[in-house]
Amino acid sequence: MPDQHNDAQQQPPHTNRLAGESSPYLLQHAHNPVDWYPWGEEAFELARTTQRPIFLSIGYSTCYWCHVMERESFEDVETAKLMNEHFVCIKVDREERPDVDDVYMAACQLMNQSGGWPLNAFLIPPPPADLPADQTAWTGLLPFYCGTYYPPIPSYGRPSFQLVLEGVNKAWNEQHDEIIVQAGKVADAVTQYLSTQPEALQPPRLDSVTTAMQSLLNMADTVYGGLGSAPKFPQPVNLRLLMDLRDSVKSESDQQRVDAVLTNTLNHMAMGGMFDQIGGGFHRYSTDERWMVPHFEKMLYDNGQLAEVYALAAESTGGDPFYAHVAGLICDYVLREMTDPAGGFYSAQDAEVDGREGLNYLWTPEEAKQLLTTAGLSDDDIQWALDSYGLSGSAFFKDPHHPDDPPRHILHLPQHPDALAEQAGLTVADVFQRLAAVNAPLYEARTQRKQPGLDDKVIAGWNGLMIAGLAETGRVLNRPELIDAAARAWDFIHTTMRREDGSLARTWRHGHISSAPAACADYAWLIHGLLTLHNAEAEPGKKEAYRTAAVALTEQAHALFWDDDNGGYFDAPATEATGLFVRGRSGYDGAIPSANGVMLNNLIDLHELTGEQAYLTSAIKTVRSLTPRLVPQPASMAASVRGLARLWSIAPDTMQQEVFLLAPHETADADPASDGVTIALESEQMSMVADGETRSSTGALLINIPDGHHINAHDPGQPDLIGMEVVLQQSQSTESPFTLTVEYPDASAFTLGDQAINVYGPGTTRVPFTVSRVDDSSSSDVEDKETIVHLQVRYQVCTDTACLAPATRLIPISIPSR
Repeated sequence: MPDQHNDAQQQPPHTNRLAGESSPYLLQHAHNPVDWYPWGEEAFELARTTQRPIFLSIGYSTCYWCHVMERESFEDVETAKLMNEHFVCIKVDREERPDVDDVYMAACQLMNQSGGWPLNAFLIPPPPADLPADQTAWTGLLPFYCGTYYPPIPSYGRPSFQLVLEGVNKAWNEQHDEIIVQAGKVADAVTQYLSTQPEALQPPRLDSVTTAMQSLLNMADTVYGGLGSAPKFPQPVNLRLLMDLRDSVKSESDQQRVDAVLTNTLNHMAMGGMFDQIGGGFHRYSTDERWMVPHFEKMLYDNGQLAEVYALAAESTGGDPFYAHVAGLICDYVLREMTDPAGGFYSAQDAEVDGREGLNYLWTPEEAKQLLTTAGLSDDDIQWALDSYGLSGSAFFKDPHHPDDPPRHILHLPQHPDALAEQAGLTVADVFQRLAAVNAPLYEARTQRKQPGLDDKVIAGWNGLMIAGLAETGRVLNRPELIDAAARAWDFIHTTMRREDGSLARTWRHGHISSAPAACADYAWLIHGLLTLHNAEAEPGKKEAYRTAAVALTEQAHALFWDDDNGGYFDAPATEATGLFVRGRSGYDGAIPSANGVMLNNLIDLHELTGEQAYLTSAIKTVRSLTPRLVPQPASMAASVRGLARLWSIAPDTMQQEVFLLAPHETADADPASDGVTIALESEQMSMVADGETRSSTGALLINIPDGHHINAHDPGQPDLIGMEVVLQQSQSTESPFTLTVEYPDASAFTLGDQAINVYGPGTTRVPFTVSRVDDSSSSDVEDKETIVHLQVRYQVCTDTACLAPATRLIPISIPSR
């Protein structure tokens, strides 16, 4: 392994509470000297007891100005000291907590008439418990000052960040009552703004499905698999979307890309140290691009989703033995190590043992050889085992917190099982049997070591995800005992995790349910588990019982969370929402799919299962309510996009009517964006050149970028940024293959300090392109018809101080006949 592992594992000078989070963006800030908290009760209670304002900073991983502010301010020790002394500092990933982002971005826009990221807001703390009787209590977490990027020294017409911190602290101490009144007015305005936005609804076009797929494909690591760079998360919700869309892709090249991304990702994840080769189950994420060095924590929600994904991958590939093997090992692990005697599934296993990262999972060749010798394996079998699990190579793992410890091995498969079988003259099934003989003594020895800590609470929704994984794996692998385990878990939740009013509790532990009610997500994931269990169960009586239970839970979720005004589901019951002063509703996916995205698919499943139109009507209302987020950023809402694609498949006429109702006067080239950018064809008349059977039509896009703005160039010059890209999206009626060639213009350098990126604008940027088609000589009507295709333009707008969300436009072009 490269030496970069040793460099990456060095002890950082600072570590804060974000080190325990899963978001790549939050992990980027885990070693800032700022005492960051994630969004949650721990931070709120500290603000209440200290009566310090909350400094809330929201961003995302590909935001240029977020990186700039981290480098200039959040990594600066003196600035961090000021923040830690006067504020409770909370960091939020907008892609992980869009509900938080929506509320405080609305406040920023209302207060400043503009917004963007990084979003930095100052909030009043919750009122103290001993508030004097002559003072009026207030609702905490209300914003009173908002902004975006602040420079380290006064510039861009803005004060320095340190001056802002000092000024806000002074105002809080000297104008306390006035600030509370002002924050209440801002909160009232935000509440009104978020509760009435019918004009934000957008047509739920099928284009969003294609945009999401292309975005995911463009994110893919074509060498080691996965979507994005290290740290790499498994992202099963995105893999499931690509699996579902694969057969509907019309372009052979795109279909091949989908196949390559799925195969590459599923193989490398399961071959790497990310997967527990002898005990089964996936770790939380990989710290490196090769899936070799994981963060060793194991989460139930990951393993439930990944069992389902690998089982479906085995089925869709005609029974791929490796994928089936992995799905089975995941389920075996959960039943062996993560199952309560009462039937529910535990939440997680810790990464550390005695303060050492992954200690339970690490090996030396000498240790493994001795154990296998004692178990009676031959010298040839032992050498094969050492080679097969990478123990013959160099050790590459060093505990970042104990740099003096010698490097050790993480078991992985340097070669795919197919290659191992070919080399040994065995079948793949024989390879798995041979590995099982190796695993048994190694696993037995591992159980004698001190074990990682176990989070033994049972979370309702996470159990729903595991129920689905067990049921799907049991069906595909013909293992009825897995289906029985899924059924037992549901029986436990159904009979044990009920509150007095009949609703579900969020968690159970040691015989007691929590006071917290289940969220909409818990209901959504459990309904999905029940529907999967219904599909897997062969016995008619049980099958009907699971259908009935899914219907009953759906009715309960509708009563608790449904938005009667706008459709879709709120995240929490009206009387139980905490933290935010506005009732939130999820749509974006994170490590777990969103409640609305899963409920959308549940409603479609129930419509197909029962034939009842009411489910389809609710599904369409749900997808309509999601369009303000889904249309601009479909790749962030894979579960919802999957539902949108299904709706267009089963009810195309109804969906077309939805498009017309939401955009009755919209022309083909209407510009719905609010970023000020306009995109038009230089000429409506395309010039056409014929060369044999190939016809080429040339034209140019004119992209007008307003003053004070720029868009990232096609090659931004930094790997984390989103560059402008023009791709071809063929209409469904197109019969001949088209290709697109784009001549991206020269970019300008935008410089801040010692950092430079490549940008276009402000002003007009001309982007020439050529669309070519090879005529099918067997089709006589091709020559005589004009064809409409769409150019899909993806870009991101930034100002000198903030970045807007990435955007996508579709530009129709007419290809002339011969």
